[in-house]
Amino acid sequence: MIEDYRPGDVAMTNDAYSGNVATHSPDMVMWKPVFWQGKLVCFVGGHIHNTDVGGAVPASLSRTLTEIHQEGIRIPPTKIA
Repeated sequence: MIEDYRPGDVAMTNDAYSGNVATHSPDMVMWKPVFWQGKLVCFVGGHIHNTDVGGAVPASLSRTLTEIHQEGIRIPPTKIA
């Protein structure tokens, strides 16, 4: 929930099926809230594309994979700091 964010929080995900920010497992997205005078005013974020997240094949992507779990580790939106 947006009201749960506090100054100093950092969150991340690579899960294409929750959070609506990553398109597939190699997309790692991180964001943090920005506060001004105690009020949440925006979020800043970054995106990287990893070459491999431990999937069934090198680079984690193949047309032969039939479900997202075969692409590798799946991290739901999670606060990490």
